[in-house]
Amino acid sequence: MAVAFSCLSWNVENFGTNSRDNKGNLKPQFRDKVERVALEIKKHNPDVFALFEVRSKDVFSEFMDHFSGYAFHITEGEQAQETLLGIRGNFSSFVTQRLEFKSGNAMLRPGVLLTIVLDGIKYVMLFLHLKSMNSPVGWGLRDDMFGKIRNLKKAINRAAGGPEHAHFIVSGDYNTMGMNYSYGNLDIDPEEEISRLKKLMSAGTYQMKLLSKNSAYTYFNGSYSGLKGNLDHVLASSHLKFTQFDGCDLNIVGLTDHPHPSAEQDQWIHDYSDHGIVYFEVLKV
Repeated sequence: MAVAFSCLSWNVENFGTNSRDNKGNLKPQFRDKVERVALEIKKHNPDVFALFEVRSKDVFSEFMDHFSGYAFHITEGEQAQETLLGIRGNFSSFVTQRLEFKSGNAMLRPGVLLTIVLDGIKYVMLFLHLKSMNSPVGWGLRDDMFGKIRNLKKAINRAAGGPEHAHFIVSGDYNTMGMNYSYGNLDIDPEEEISRLKKLMSAGTYQMKLLSKNSAYTYFNGSYSGLKGNLDHVLASSHLKFTQFDGCDLNIVGLTDHPHPSAEQDQWIHDYSDHGIVYFEVLKV
């Protein structure tokens, strides 16, 4: 089957923090990181890409210089961390900001909803950066956001004429880190949270699957502390098919290209991010 389009999503950890010096000029080290990140994205030549934890409008303006032929969108609001979306210019596309994914909290990130039309077929993509906490509060906010994904899928199903015609993909940093319940035995480990998400999204009319990946982890914050997690995911309508990478739907690259743990991996984290790149290719329906 032919590829309809490719997509890359990546949490580029605090991207753009302290981008300017005390005179208001862009720092050389900031420009260097922008170039490194841009070159890493260009290796995969994605039709669509989303970057999370963008903390400066300077990233937006600098990226436009590296990606001619792309249209860009960046989220806006009181939140400190933004989502930057790039879409190849020859695509028919429509972008909206979904505020319901802030769950009533001004500082949480909104979702970004992208609809692209290829050969008369609509593909709807939602890019999310969910709450990062393993406390009951963090767990509850993620659960609320998962409910909003289900509600959105039902609306897309109705508009498309049924789930079998609703081509829906949700990509991003889900922060599936489980829940640590203080002074009790109600802890939920990360794998249990992921398993619960699979069941929630596959049931009834939702008919969505959590895509398989060729790495057991997508996050590692360095050998000095050793924290590792499977945080970045893609949900997709069950009928959609994807190019296979080592027998998996998602290709996790960058962070996982180096031995774990190693000095080389620590250097990659320093140069780029503590999250791996998520890359996938959607096959034509």
